[in-house]
Amino acid sequence: MALLLGLLQALPRMMEARYKNRLVVWYQEIKALEDEIWRNGEPTIEQVAQWRDEIENIDAHASQIRLPQRYFQDVYALKQAIGVVRDRISQAAAKVKESPGDRIPDQ
Repeated sequence: MALLLGLLQALPRMMEARYKNRLVVWYQEIKALEDEIWRNGEPTIEQVAQWRDEIENIDAHASQIRLPQRYFQDVYALKQAIGVVRDRISQAAAKVKESPGDRIPDQ
């Protein structure tokens, strides 16, 4: 009986950890991408395009995360972090020295 009671008490914490882990994975991806952007002072057009693809991929996956309503604020915080990195990518794109034939596609 004591074992069952202990398991019942631990179950909500285990579920919360599982839900939070779904978000942490994407925060790690965002952080790695942001670090790469900061390290690269003079990105190429191809790098900026790759970063845009990566952040869009992260955003698409984040939109598919299924969590109880109680955790919606955490999903919105993740979306804000994605927006911050998206802004950093735009700033990096502005630094790219464009030659007359080169153009970074807007997204």
